[in-house]
Amino acid sequence: MKETLFKILEFADSTKWFVINETIYNNETYKYLIKVNNDESDFLDEFLLVKYYIKDGKEYIENVIDPQISEQVMLKIMPEIRPLLNNKQEILNKLQA
Repeated sequence: MKETLFKILEFADSTKWFVINETIYNNETYKYLIKVNNDESDFLDEFLLVKYYIKDGKEYIENVIDPQISEQVMLKIMPEIRPLLNNKQEILNKLQA
């Protein structure tokens, strides 16, 4: 599965993303990405969690939009965020105040 870890993926819209981490959750492969600039010399402040799969020999990527799946996958990728997720409403309330 680690064939794309720490590599740059170029999407159909020509954006480029660096694979920070990847994991399997419920028999599906997920990748955590950070956007890179066009000449691949710097990271941009944009992250993306995607489901990755191969069908008929072609690679496909889908944005993860289900918040429950996002939480579970991110906990596998970065278990240290558990305190943030456990207190997310309290943190959000403080940020909005």
